[in-house]
Amino acid sequence: MPTAEARIDTDRGGRYLGQLCRHAAAMAGVDGHRGADHGATADHSPAPGGNRDTGHVTVDAQWSDTSGVITFAPHGTCTLEAGESALVVRVDAVDDDKLARIQQIIGSDLDRFGRRDGLVVSWTSAEDAGAA
Repeated sequence: MPTAEARIDTDRGGRYLGQLCRHAAAMAGVDGHRGADHGATADHSPAPGGNRDTGHVTVDAQWSDTSGVITFAPHGTCTLEAGESALVVRVDAVDDDKLARIQQIIGSDLDRFGRRDGLVVSWTSAEDAGAA
């Protein structure tokens, strides 16, 4: 299972964790989460005929002040941990394409939410993190 992680230096990790999870939860009620920053892709659209086994993504978010999980079923999950000086974001996905897509969605949202604070989201793969 491909994995990527980002450690984002911020003293407001809990704030960004909550904002991202609230946003994901709000999008869970929208078929396909097709916001302008996320775009419409095959991963987010049901196939002709609306068969739910053909690529539809179900989004769910659960969180507390210091940890959260956003599920992009059946493609992967994003786990968040907020500390005093950083927000750690980990994405696990079923394949490299889904990993890249979830990274793009999470990274885009965090870039937008943290623009004023200058948040920097820089992903490393699990192999890179293990070698460090």
